[in-house]
Amino acid sequence: ITVQVSDAGGSPLGGQIVTFAAEAGGIVTPTVDTTDNTGAASTRWRLGNTAGTQRLTATVAGVSTAATFT
Repeated sequence: ITVQVSDAGGSPLGGQIVTFAAEAGGIVTPTVDTTDNTGAASTRWRLGNTAGTQRLTATVAGVSTAATFT
């Protein structure tokens, strides 16, 4: 999974710390990544064994809304 962090004007933001978290027994590696000069940060997501919806969130400090993937 790759996310891109940008400012309100859509310009990419490098050097931002992104924290990834998985639910339902899923695993993310790494749990923290820093955006590069294109604003991209990545993790690998392995789904858990729990039946039903799997969810991964990506959060950036100071940003009130997390990106959610299901």
